[in-house]
Amino acid sequence: MFSDASSSKALVVYGHVGFDVSTMAGKVTRMVGGSAYYAAMAAAAQGAEVSLVSILGADFPEAALKLGQLDISASQRGAGLSAVFTQTYNNRNEVIAFDGKLNVCADLNPETIPLGTLGSGAILLTTAPPAQQARALEWLQAREFHGLIAIDTALAYVTEFGALLQRNEFRIGVLFVNAAEFEALAQCPPPNILTIVKRGSQGASLLENGVWLHVSAPVAEQVRTVTGPGDVFAGAFLATYLKGRSSAEALARAVAYATSYVEAGAELFYQNYTGHSA
Repeated sequence: MFSDASSSKALVVYGHVGFDVSTMAGKVTRMVGGSAYYAAMAAAAQGAEVSLVSILGADFPEAALKLGQLDISASQRGAGLSAVFTQTYNNRNEVIAFDGKLNVCADLNPETIPLGTLGSGAILLTTAPPAQQARALEWLQAREFHGLIAIDTALAYVTEFGALLQRNEFRIGVLFVNAAEFEALAQCPPPNILTIVKRGSQGASLLENGVWLHVSAPVAEQVRTVTGPGDVFAGAFLATYLKGRSSAEALARAVAYATSYVEAGAELFYQNYTGHSA
């Protein structure tokens, strides 16, 4: 599955970066976003050495990534527009409408993944069309990467993702899904995969060696954003796990950090860096 991933804090986050346009309680916000952005920023804020692999649109503010102390040397600058993800939430903070335009991120490919500096660290394939994730998995296999491979998905991709999971069960070490995605998968994940089920305000559960562990989330004192906490969770989990902490410790830390993100928004990412404040 993987070899001694916890010996290195290096983490590659592979996926989409762009803008999130969210409508919540009648208020529309546009901000830097995308699953790879949230996961990478959270992991870096938690102490991981993070390299982001994405395609940035011509309209994307690169400074937003450098503020988070990410290594973006493996990301490309595209000539077209950034990816845009539009979501509308109801009064229970549930997504009732979603539209995603990948734009330059449609051309995402694994050729720039910096395996030379990754060593026995980890790579997170964030939520993306399964065809893009499959290309990355094939590329990693062809180069005999033996570090930890983690992967995330979305409910809209579950059918294709289930097939991808079956084909790659011995390459994937960690699987992130939410409760609806877990239920929608036609089969239980193979026992060799550490499976983490994100349950929003209910916390998260972890299936390891046939045993379930659940961590409840603290009650959020305020809700500033509900866009991206699942990706924040994944980044925080991996950052903690790569420090050599147990999966149980990583789960508890990820739940707590994702809750803090819901309360504080993206400003949370910068609180640990000298010269930045919330």
